[in-house]
Amino acid sequence: MPPPPLTLEISGSIIFPRSNSLGDGSVVINISPPSPAAGSRPTQAPIHKEVLETGPSHPIYRLPQSISSGGLKVHLNKYTPPDPRGIEKIRRRSLLSAIDEEHIIFEISKTSLGDAGAEYAIHNFQREDGEGSYGRGSVKFTPGWFSGGVWTVGYVYKSAGQVQESRVDLQVDEGGNEDGVWKMTFPMQGVIARERPQEEGAFGENGRSIDIVDGSPGLEGWNDAEWRDFVAACWITKVWNVCTRTKWFGSSIRKGEANSLGTW
Repeated sequence: MPPPPLTLEISGSIIFPRSNSLGDGSVVINISPPSPAAGSRPTQAPIHKEVLETGPSHPIYRLPQSISSGGLKVHLNKYTPPDPRGIEKIRRRSLLSAIDEEHIIFEISKTSLGDAGAEYAIHNFQREDGEGSYGRGSVKFTPGWFSGGVWTVGYVYKSAGQVQESRVDLQVDEGGNEDGVWKMTFPMQGVIARERPQEEGAFGENGRSIDIVDGSPGLEGWNDAEWRDFVAACWITKVWNVCTRTKWFGSSIRKGEANSLGTW
């Protein structure tokens, strides 16, 4: 029997691992890669498991900006407890900037919006080391003819010392039989995550959650935490679009929808 997935949930300005069927207040993340896509190179083997504490008192991410209130950029930050002395010195981009650059994992920016869809740029701050490493890409939504649509993620990354950059592609349907099912399409193929229905009565981003079924897909140069960061950044990009596209109050779950999605 496979281990339960890691479930991440948004509550206000934090994202925390939610407890699951283990029942002991922890989540075991099994590292089990999808199958390699045709023509792709072999990837590294899974190497270990990670255990995270769960519940709102153990957040792993912070959202400095509300993702249901519009704006041009949002950030996915590493959660750090506030300094009890109240004298924490934050490294900022400039003296006039309110952005806490030190704890940013991903920056997500709107690049285009309109009837033809939406596109966002994602930038991995953690990979920037001044020695040739980087991670960046795009998250695009293409609407369907009448409703729903398809989200695609194209992400390129490079580590110091690598001659060529590498790529990973994701896809998720909005609507239809596979609504909210996240799949990797390159360099491997398989389901990597699935969104859960928003709790009835919840508004905006609150109560939205996602099951990440693999701790790490076995991609060369990634560990399980980096993979989790990447999937979380792509997911909140979609949540940001949905919340602002339907307006804040319209993005709450409607009665009867909570159990409308199928299971794995």
